[in-house]
Amino acid sequence: MYFDGPDTIGLQVRAISDRVLSSISIQLLIDPSLSVNLEGHSRGGLIAIDVASQLSRGIGGSPIAVNYLGLYDAVDRAIGMDGSVIRNVDHVTHVIRTGGSRVWFGNTGTTTDATVGDYQAYWVYGTHSAIGGDPEHGDWNKTTIPRDSENAATPTAQVRIRDGGRSAGLVYGN
Repeated sequence: MYFDGPDTIGLQVRAISDRVLSSISIQLLIDPSLSVNLEGHSRGGLIAIDVASQLSRGIGGSPIAVNYLGLYDAVDRAIGMDGSVIRNVDHVTHVIRTGGSRVWFGNTGTTTDATVGDYQAYWVYGTHSAIGGDPEHGDWNKTTIPRDSENAATPTAQVRIRDGGRSAGLVYGN
């Protein structure tokens, strides 16, 4: 399932997190054997971290484990939400930008608690928008990152996330 992210200000982050949690709850009622796997870019990563944490508290009293969490440069830019510590996930891959893009966007999800199995962080030279898959727009023109490095950041991030997902047992299409 795909959910659109919040607007530029990010006021809808909590509401989107609640919608994702509700959707997962419904799907698990239909098929309790489903594996929960989450991915998110920017504030979407914060939403994914929050959903994993909420699932640890359970649905109907039973905690729901998250198999995989793929984060594309997750940032903690929402009032009242804290994604600093990842909880309740077996496998985590986090691709984080380097190169001076959006330095005021602090990364979140860079530490884990004891409930997390495997955590892999990768730093990729590129902008926040390139890590999320859009090297042509966003903030490239506001940095000194060479264009070829920026264009290479997107496929590098995607390979890292998919390799992490495959390690967690996910199967991706072409």
